[in-house]
Amino acid sequence: MNAMDNRTDVRKLGQGIVGMLRLFWGITLLLLLAGQAWGQAVWDGTTSEPGKDGNGSYLITTAEELAWVAEQVNSGKDNFSGKTIRLESDIVLNMTEGWVNWDENTTGLNTWMPIGSFDLPFKGFFDGQRHVVKGIYISDDSKKEIGLFGAISGDGAAVWNVGVVESFISGGERVGGIVGYVFPFTGNSISGCYNSGKVMGNNEVGGIVGVNGYVVGNCYNEGEVIGNHKVGGIAGFNNGNKSVFNCYNTGKVTGGEPLGAVGGIVGENANDAVISNCYNIGQITGDGNVGAIAGIVVSGGSVHDCYYLDSSCGEAPVAGTFPKSLDAFKSGEVADKLYMGFGQALGEGGDPYPVLLFFLNTEEKASKKVYCVIFSYGENQSIVKYGNNGAKIDMEVSVIPDKEGYTKGWDTQLPYTIDMTGMEIKAEYTPIPYKIEILPATGGTFEVVTNGQAVADGDEIAFGSEVSLTAEPMVGNKLKAWIVTTFDGKEVTVTDDLFTMPAGGVTVTAEFVKISDEDPTGIESVEGLEMYAHNGVLFVRTPSRECVTVIALTGRLVWSGMQIGMREYAGLASGAYLVRVGERVFKVWIR
Repeated sequence: MNAMDNRTDVRKLGQGIVGMLRLFWGITLLLLLAGQAWGQAVWDGTTSEPGKDGNGSYLITTAEELAWVAEQVNSGKDNFSGKTIRLESDIVLNMTEGWVNWDENTTGLNTWMPIGSFDLPFKGFFDGQRHVVKGIYISDDSKKEIGLFGAISGDGAAVWNVGVVESFISGGERVGGIVGYVFPFTGNSISGCYNSGKVMGNNEVGGIVGVNGYVVGNCYNEGEVIGNHKVGGIAGFNNGNKSVFNCYNTGKVTGGEPLGAVGGIVGENANDAVISNCYNIGQITGDGNVGAIAGIVVSGGSVHDCYYLDSSCGEAPVAGTFPKSLDAFKSGEVADKLYMGFGQALGEGGDPYPVLLFFLNTEEKASKKVYCVIFSYGENQSIVKYGNNGAKIDMEVSVIPDKEGYTKGWDTQLPYTIDMTGMEIKAEYTPIPYKIEILPATGGTFEVVTNGQAVADGDEIAFGSEVSLTAEPMVGNKLKAWIVTTFDGKEVTVTDDLFTMPAGGVTVTAEFVKISDEDPTGIESVEGLEMYAHNGVLFVRTPSRECVTVIALTGRLVWSGMQIGMREYAGLASGAYLVRVGERVFKVWIR
């Protein structure tokens, strides 16, 4: 073999080694990235004491450190009363590939020991800081107080801001995804927590807590929950003047006992316990008392302002719960009714259901807050639309009922842009103006007035306006009638010189006539003698020189003297008068 061959072999060998190193580092990098995706390695089954910060709070960064907390509580060494534990990273207790197939018989997994029990409860404050615990596996139907935490108790004991995901939690009684049993002590609370794992048990089984003895708020469950009696999406049993509020369930909840209680939020709500401002869209089934929100409410328990998908449960016999369609959930209606605790990004690419504002930052809360715009019309009729801040809301005018003589519209310019508040927009009607034709009359003139303004021929008057008419008869004439007709020939009623403008154009004129003998207020014509009254003035014409005497019916002498031809007697008060001309006596009325 020559030198050239040796160099070739060495070069090939070097290339092979480089290739193997590249493969090794590639696999290593993938494993590191997989671990970094959850921020932590898989639990090795051991325990390790965590460090503390400057305030003495325990800082949990590994599964081993979380297991150490469980060991301390369950052994009775430390219940952490008055102490704080903070989760600094996501925790992986088992690899979770295929976790949906885990059951009671799955092997090869680390079994988690819940933190605390009925006899040795956790009494501290645990803040998950929005981290998750992944891969919990518990399977023992003989055990009670089962969950990430078994039991919490003591003034101020709390579990906040932690999620349980891709987990299988199965026990006997008091089983919850987060906590099995919350003792009834002031300040005990579960807040900002969620579960998407599978939770199973016999009695008092809930996606978040098995039994709530104080407060569960701002939590949600997406996982499947299965039990026999007192089974709920959030809490199996809500007991004793305590509260579940601002919570929702999307997971399937199943109960099996004929006399059991199965609910989308709470299985059994008893002893003055309250459920408020919650919703459920998960499928709820069971053989006993089944409800979309609560399976059964007894002994003073109550439910307020809770909503559920109308197809989620065949029964919903509890007061304070309201069915809503899928469209109502998608439109923002339910988020608006739930108000303070919930929001929803509406429109294309938005949230299909309401979300808890508790989990959002300030900017996200503002963008997902839902506002309602009410369009009111007709007799107590309305249409409500929903939108986020800045959304443009429109509505067709055609929904407003027609009204003769009016145009219709909205009292606010559309589209309306939501500006951090709701709005009521009302229908409004505007009278249509119609043309008026004024025809001249014979024997006098007249004036047409509306809204204090004189009307000319060809002007327009709004429908429904009051129109007044004033006649000015010529001397020797009087008004006989007003003639007001629509352009299509219909008569318009005039009462006391007033009429209402109809829905259409009108023609107006006056009919004047000579004052007749039969009218005591007008002309008396006997052998050339004429007598009539007009605008408070008495007119008397004598064909020859005669003595004329005017006497009020009260007996007061108004005038007496000789006259020939026409004379006016002005300044007469309204009333009846006797007028004597020569030997003839007449009665006239001055108006």
